[in-house]
This record gives sequence, structure tokens and C-alpha cells, in this order.
Amino acid sequence: MSSVDPPRRKNRKAEPFIGFGRSSASHTRQGAVISSNHEGGPVTRRAQQTLNNFCGKFVNKCYGPMMKSLKNEFRRDSVRLEESDKLVFFRIIWFFSQWWRVSRGSKSAQIESEGKKSNSAVGQLIFTMDMFTFNLVLNSTDNFHQRKKYSDLMQAVALYHEMMQLLQEMYLSKDSTEHVMALGLMDRLFYANEPLDRLPKLLSWWSPGTFTREYLCDLVELCHVTLKLLDTNSKSCQKDIPADARRKHKFKDKKKREEEERRLDAVERMKNTAAEFDVSSYFAKKIVSNQLVFMYTRLLTQYKINSHHINHHIVALFLRLCKFTIVQEDDGSGGANDMRDPGKILIGGKTVTLEPMLYNINLLTTLNDILHDVIIRRDKDYSSLLSFATLIMRHFARATESNPMLFIECLFRHPAPHRFCELSTNMYVSEELMMIAEREVLLEEQQKLMESQLDEVGEEDQMHESSEEMAPDNDEEVEFGGEGDELWPQCQKQTL
Repeated sequence: MSSVDPPRRKNRKAEPFIGFGRSSASHTRQGAVISSNHEGGPVTRRAQQTLNNFCGKFVNKCYGPMMKSLKNEFRRDSVRLEESDKLVFFRIIWFFSQWWRVSRGSKSAQIESEGKKSNSAVGQLIFTMDMFTFNLVLNSTDNFHQRKKYSDLMQAVALYHEMMQLLQEMYLSKDSTEHVMALGLMDRLFYANEPLDRLPKLLSWWSPGTFTREYLCDLVELCHVTLKLLDTNSKSCQKDIPADARRKHKFKDKKKREEEERRLDAVERMKNTAAEFDVSSYFAKKIVSNQLVFMYTRLLTQYKINSHHINHHIVALFLRLCKFTIVQEDDGSGGANDMRDPGKILIGGKTVTLEPMLYNINLLTTLNDILHDVIIRRDKDYSSLLSFATLIMRHFARATESNPMLFIECLFRHPAPHRFCELSTNMYVSEELMMIAEREVLLEEQQKLMESQLDEVGEEDQMHESSEEMAPDNDEEVEFGGEGDELWPQCQKQTL
């Protein structure tokens, strides 16, 4: 009985994404959709408009009560829940969250609440923007990863990304209540003693040949919105703390005044914590890695399929690496790199950034393909990508002129990227070598000082000997006679 063997699976490095052929319109460039044409005819557009109207009415009238009921079931761990109900719950929230964000961004689909217009940024979706939903989603990511349910993990991450997008809109909302709620959520996610943030873990879990391209696009957008939100909040809180500290309460009612003071105390505490949070340290220690650069590079290879904002997020993170300084050049006030200090050796001392992490063969090959692609040269959507590719290739060429070893270094992945950037920038002059060189300099200075002291002592001895030769001989005896001998006893008596 003969059987035909199934086709052998390709190497994961050659096929970094699974499910190739399925794509989302939000992550795909117009004109490059893989699966089908999303434009459609008049019937398709009329159906989409009907669906859009249904979603608007459902969100305004049914979303809140339905989500409250479902959350109560999950909170009580009801026996009526089935195993797949949690995933269906995630998909419902994800669908309406993405629909709300896209519909608010388009002018043709403005949503108005009943009666007057509202300043609310999330509307009825506020019922699922609480810590219970965040905990449910984030704990599910850990559970799905442990059980290797990668399809379920992709759905949970897609929902986490949409919730972070809504969190950003809440933070920028004109409604003060939504803004304070956003501060509270951010305080628990990032600023608490045990933060709930899962972004570093999600970035480290990615591996080629395991997830889809859509999942990686969600991760890239999640990383972008998280860093942007942390930067904005940190700068805003550093400016607002003095103003909030001087703010006085104008409530006449005692109870209302106490409630307002208690509320402002909590807000001030959250702002103080956010102002003290070091975003640069978070980025350098938890986000930056060779895995991150490799992951972004794999997605950049799909630059023709990626939407404009996906390519923009990739370029934005790479530029952040190029501008992130890990060692600052000495300002000349003194030290090992001070040109005015002749007692120090002039080695190292350059400003070190994380740009050498981009000098790897995978990214350089991708950028070379982008620069040689004739089709995209006149497309405005690729102007920033072409400028970035030109910049990196030019910097790499200049770096190899002073350090030809970079041609070999780009072929390997370095386990300590920060140390590699510092060594390659300073021509492999490490701190140990600088300490050894400084020690040798100090020994030479000490030896020169001892020789100079010995020379001074020798010159003093010579001067003393020459002065003794020029002085009269005092060793000859002096004889006193005659009247001098008689007067000597009288002088002694007068002295006594």
C-alpha cells in the first residue's frame, strides 16, 4: 500500500510567519491585500454601511449591560461558562474596540450619543476598560503561552493592543473622569511595585515559524503605543506636579471638600510616581534586545505588504535605538577624556548609542533590497523608509572605515548588545584596558617624580661640596699668648 508523504515543512528562518495569505486591512497597504479585494461593489459597501449602523446602535444601547453581565459570570467563575467562552468574550471586545477606534478616525462614520454630543473618548466601551478585564486578558496570555495555545494567545494579544489604544484615547480625553481612570490604570500596569505589564514577555516569546504576521503587527503597534504613552505621561507629570501642589480647593461643603482633597491626593500620588518613573531605563533594560531587532527586521522584509503606519512604527523604534545614548562623551570639565589634562591618556571617551545593534546582516540585506527597489522610489508612503535606509547604510560605511572588524561583527548575534555597542564604538577599548593604561601612566609619572627628586638631591650634594671647598680651613689651632691669657679669667668673672 503506497502512501504519499506530506510536503516537508520549510525552515522557520525561511518562513518566519505562519498562515501566510491571511491579512487584516488595518495592517496591510492598500493595493497589496493578499486574500481578497476589500473594496467591493455597491452591494458590499451597502452591507458594510448596514453593519456599521448596527455596531453603532449596539454599542450605545446594548454593549454596557451585556458586558457587565458577562463580567459577573467570569468573576463568579460560573458553571454555565464553557472552555471557549473566554475566547469569544475576548473577540467581542476586540471587534467593537477596533471598530470604535477606526470609525472615530474616519469622517464618514462619526458616532453621536443620544441627545447632546459627549466629550467621552471611549463611550460605552468604558465598561470593559477596568482592572478586571486587564487582569483577565494578561493572565490569559500567560496561561495560553504555557499551554502552547498560540492561536488563543494571538487573540488575547490583539485585544491587549486594542485596549492600550483605547487607554491612550482615555488619557488624552477632554473628560476629566476618563483621564483620571487612565492614570489609575497606568499606575497599576506600569508604576506599581508589581506591575502587570506583559510587553517585555510578549516580545521575548516571539519566535519565527510560530506566529502569524498579524500577531507581529499587533506586537509592533502595542510596543509603539506603550512607549509613546509612557513618554507623554512622564513629561506631562513632571510639568504638572508644581501646579497641582499649589492648587487650592474652593468647595464650601465640608464633605465635598474632603472628597475632592482625597481624590486629588490620589491623583498627585500617581503623578509623582509617573514623574519618577525612568522610561529610558525601562526601554533599555526590558525592551531592547537582539530578539527585538531580529523580530522587527523580519516584519520589515514585508515592507511592500505592510501598511504605512506599520513601516513607520518599525522605523521609529530603530531611530530610537540610534538616538538612545548609553555612554555620554566627556564635556571637557576634567577626567580621562579631557584634552587639557596632560596627565591622562586619551583613549575611548566617545558618545555611545545603540545604533551598532542595527549593523547586522539581516537588516543590512533588507535595507539594501529597499534601496534597490525601483517601484517604491517615487511613492510618498516609502519616503521615510528610504531616508532611514540611506542613513543607516551611510553610517555603516563610515563606521567600517574606522573599524573594519564590523564586516565580521555583522555576521554574528552578540549576547551583550550594550557592551558590543560600547566596544565597537571605542575600537574595543574596554574599561579594563583603560584602567590598565591609567595605571601605567601613574607608574610612569611616579617614576619620573622619583627621578626628579633624586636629581634634586644630587644637585644639593654637589652645591654643598663646592661650598665646603671654597670655605677657609677651620681645623688649624689658634694660639693665644701674652696679655690675652691674663685677661681671660677677668672676662669669666664679669660674665658670671
